[in-house]
Amino acid sequence: MKKFSAMLLAAVLLLSAIPLGAQDTRDEEATKMIKDYTTEERFLTPLVDYLPASDAVPSQLEVLGYISGTPGKMTYYDDIVRYFRTLDEASDRVKVFEIGRSHQGNMMIMAAISDAETIADLDRYRGFTAELADPRGCDEA
Repeated sequence: MKKFSAMLLAAVLLLSAIPLGAQDTRDEEATKMIKDYTTEERFLTPLVDYLPASDAVPSQLEVLGYISGTPGKMTYYDDIVRYFRTLDEASDRVKVFEIGRSHQGNMMIMAAISDAETIADLDRYRGFTAELADPRGCDEA
């Protein structure tokens, strides 16, 4: 039940995030790498064909030294966790939670990414997910 609630919280936060049509400043170096590394142009949609640039939020390139999808580079779990924790420290739009341990004993994380107001009011959204997780408390509508 706890796992389901966490997944539902992630979905609610994702749906409340910035609209897909929002304009970002593009990280031109990373965007060029994406185009160079992608094997076929049909895989490049507006959802994945660039990485945004930010003065406040560090990029994968800055933290890891490469971008996801770099040929011959494996991103290990510890590096993924380090990157998400760096995002959490740098932005009021990211909150990282420890949600338990894997069967190998590694700490598993979940990242909530949304606007700053939603992140600041996560208890309210936890309440929503708790209501949705138990349909007995919801009316038919």
